[in-house]
Amino acid sequence: MTGKMKKGYYVKGHFVADGSERDLELKRERKAESQIDPDKPTRTEMKAVSDALQKLGIQLITLRDDLLASLDLPEALPKAIEEHNRITHREGKRRLVQFVGKLMRKLDDEQLAAINAALRDQARGVPRIARPMARETSDDE
Repeated sequence: MTGKMKKGYYVKGHFVADGSERDLELKRERKAESQIDPDKPTRTEMKAVSDALQKLGIQLITLRDDLLASLDLPEALPKAIEEHNRITHREGKRRLVQFVGKLMRKLDDEQLAAINAALRDQARGVPRIARPMARETSDDE
């Protein structure tokens, strides 16, 4: 019987002991390969963007109907928002918020800017129908 077995792993049919020169060489190669595309966002960065878009989606759900209708959005997004407003179950609402966030990731920068502008308009209290005062007085006469 031989002595105690060394810890390690197999690479292409050959045993590599932990801490050996070959092990350190393989680890350096693996580390270099993982940094091939430095422009690619990390998983943490992608998650942060996704969370920000989901929060924007939550704000979009609270947007008035007239402002929502004025936005150029894909057909599925207003339907998901309508469905969210219809559902009363908490878990169902949570899942729909995640779905709205997923749909938000498909929007381009122009559409996101339009959504932010509509949210700012709602926060400033822009009236639903902007009519001149002279027009209202002439209708009453």
